[in-house]
Amino acid sequence: MKPFVAGARARYLVALELRDRDSQGVAFGLLRDAALLALSALEAVDSESLAEPRAPRVIWDRFMALERPGAPGSLAEARIVLGSDDLLAPDSVPANDASRLRSSAEESVAWLLSLAEVRSARELSRARVVRSSFLVVAAIAIMRAGLSYWFALAALAPH
Repeated sequence: MKPFVAGARARYLVALELRDRDSQGVAFGLLRDAALLALSALEAVDSESLAEPRAPRVIWDRFMALERPGAPGSLAEARIVLGSDDLLAPDSVPANDASRLRSSAEESVAWLLSLAEVRSARELSRARVVRSSFLVVAAIAIMRAGLSYWFALAALAPH
């Protein structure tokens, strides 16, 4: 799963950098690949073995059949470009729809990447313990600083 997520994030970040009109098709192609890699990562979590490579439309149909809470409203619109079996679909996006579809695709890929958690249960547990420890240490430091301040004020007050 980790290689899928790493590949998807790399493609997504490069696509975000491509903002000029001439590279719009390349950015859509990278977003399409990032979405397919993210969906493959999500499928890898749900099954023990990786399925045989399938057409993008089949991958998207399987994913859309599942109910995912928090899905962006633009997911169905982004699927026009991201889920097409036509390899040249990203290049054929009309110029007047490109900016709207681009923002929908970026939002959808970002959401898909947020679903793919590459850390193991042990790593998540360790991160939770570390965060809790930092919170306890911070609370103790704040209480100690408050008590030190209060004792300093008490020592200055005339008796």
